[in-house]
Amino acid sequence: MYRHPLTQGIGFGPRESFRKSFDIYSLGVVLVELAYWRPIDRILGIEKGKAKAKFVREMLLKDEMISSVGAEMGEVFEDAMRICVKGGEELGIGEGEDEMGDGVAGRLGMKFYEDIVKRLGDVRV
Repeated sequence: MYRHPLTQGIGFGPRESFRKSFDIYSLGVVLVELAYWRPIDRILGIEKGKAKAKFVREMLLKDEMISSVGAEMGEVFEDAMRICVKGGEELGIGEGEDEMGDGVAGRLGMKFYEDIVKRLGDVRV
C-alpha cells in the first residue's frame, strides 16, 4: 500500500524503474497515517494484501480524504500530503520528463525541499 502504482507492474506493461517521486509518494501515505495515528489499511478500511495500489492512490486523492487530513493536521500538512501522493506536476515534473535527468532531478529536489520539507519544518504544535 506504500508503493506507487507504477511500481506494481499492473496489467501487461513492464514495471517502472525507480524514481524519486515513488519514495515521495510513500511519504505521502505515511503522512496520512500520522494524521490519524493508525495504519493506512485501517484508515482506508481495506484488508492488507488485498488492496490494489492504484485504488489506494485514488482513495487518498479523494477530496474528502485530503480535507479530512487537513482537518486533523492543518493546511500545511494537508498540502504536503496531497503533493506527495499526487506527484507529477505538483512536484514540478512534466508529463514524459525523465526524473533521472540532472535538470529534472534538481528541480524535483528543490520543489520537494521548498514545498514539503521546509514547510513541514515550520509547523508548530
